[in-house]
Amino acid sequence: MNQELFYKATSYCCSAEHCISEVQSKLRQWGAEEGESDEIISQLVDERYIDEQRYAVAYTQDKVRFAHWGKKKIVFMLSGKKIKQSDITYALEQIEAEEYQQMLSKILTTKKRSLKNLSNEVLRNKLFAFALSRGFSYDEINQALNL
Repeated sequence: MNQELFYKATSYCCSAEHCISEVQSKLRQWGAEEGESDEIISQLVDERYIDEQRYAVAYTQDKVRFAHWGKKKIVFMLSGKKIKQSDITYALEQIEAEEYQQMLSKILTTKKRSLKNLSNEVLRNKLFAFALSRGFSYDEINQALNL
């Protein structure tokens, strides 16, 4: 195993949570070969520098709190990073339902203020489209708009 790449990867993993696919990408950028990359990642997982469940929870919490994403968008993005479904499910279970619903209501209220002179039907459709693009489900949006 290339010790220099291993130390570089450990430093990368210490700076923030990263998943296996992100670390693989970095190792390729740094010139690691396939077998070498697999060996380094295996060691990083063994030493808990990489923990995909921990990554999924941190990613989910950040996206809910700071980016105001819905669960569907989070699932889509984590799946794209090749995170196991069980880890995604666990991460979504860590979201506080009340905080999630309040966040959705807040972004809808903010969006509503920016939409002027629209009929109720057009306004509702624009709010639905906005929330759907953020990854919220139809039922979540409907519940938030009916409060």
